Amino acid sequence: MFSLEERERAVELYFTTPMTTAQVVEHLGYPTRQCLERWLAMDSRYAGHMAKPIIPLETRRRAVITPGLLRILVEA
Repeated sequence: MFSLEERERAVELYFTTPMTTAQVVEHLGYPTRQCLERWLAMDSRYAGHMAKPIIPLETRRRAVITPGLLRILVEA
């Protein structure tokens, strides 16, 4: 668990320097990169910076519909 001050310090460091999330984590020694990215996602300044999935959602949906599942869905 991190204090509010620690969270704010990490988020501010990200926004006020050209550091990447990995560099901020390495510089501070906390949190994990994924944790910092979650904190950033809650900040309105980070809107639009979230990475888009490499594989579009529709492609992923089609990939999980196997012939057996398709038969079950059609029969339902």
